[in-house]
Amino acid sequence: EHSQEQADAVQRVLGCEDYYDILGVSRDASEAELKKQYKRLALQLHPDKNPAPQSDEAFKAVSNAYAILSDENKRRQYDQFGKEGLNPSMNGRQGHSHFEADISPEDLFRMFFGEGFGGGNMFVYNRPGTFRFRTHPYRREGRHTHESSPGVWVQLLQVLPIVLLVLLSLFTNLLYSAFQSPPVFSLDKTNDYHIERHTEQLRIPYYVQDSFRDEHPSVSSVKAVERNVIQEHLYHLQTQCQHENFYHRKPGRQGRWCKKYLDFVRELKKSR
Repeated sequence: EHSQEQADAVQRVLGCEDYYDILGVSRDASEAELKKQYKRLALQLHPDKNPAPQSDEAFKAVSNAYAILSDENKRRQYDQFGKEGLNPSMNGRQGHSHFEADISPEDLFRMFFGEGFGGGNMFVYNRPGTFRFRTHPYRREGRHTHESSPGVWVQLLQVLPIVLLVLLSLFTNLLYSAFQSPPVFSLDKTNDYHIERHTEQLRIPYYVQDSFRDEHPSVSSVKAVERNVIQEHLYHLQTQCQHENFYHRKPGRQGRWCKKYLDFVRELKKSR
């Protein structure tokens, strides 16, 4: 059932042909005034709020009027030439069955009030410029239809390039790992790196694989490896010292790792 006030609101809008009259504003109304009137009338006439007959037509008319008058170019055309200036093919036809705006009434409504309102009805386009009003009786009972929303597909297409970039990056890393040569040495003993050696300078222990002698037969090659061992050992001590200072530092006391790091730096300077 509907009230007389709801029915009167519908008939008032349907009785108007001029877009300014439909919204109830003057011809020099500002954008803020247009928005205010649209929001008031849209809530008053939305079919989910107003069960009066033809409320869907009145809601469509209000949406159309606001969509045209809120567009600067369309408003100028309408002020100069009327509805024929917006759509010459109308040839003087009257009524609210034709929709000149570029956005559907329901989409316009959601722009102002969000997705959570109503949901029992929607406008569906049949062809450019026209649409029909369709009711989903099951939505009011909390059930969901199985129709795919075009907006979902648009969002998926927008995200797709990012997903492809992530997959490409992962694939590239996998290929790099597959073809990358294994490290020459390790500072820790493992199953693969179990042969212990010491650098000639500073006697730093490190571990190599069984194939080390075959892959590095010359003295210069071994020295190059040992320079990397020293750098790696220095970096390891420095990292541990920084961690110790950040998490475990005690006022007035030097941490164990920081002492090792400073001692090693001094020894390294002396050996050079």
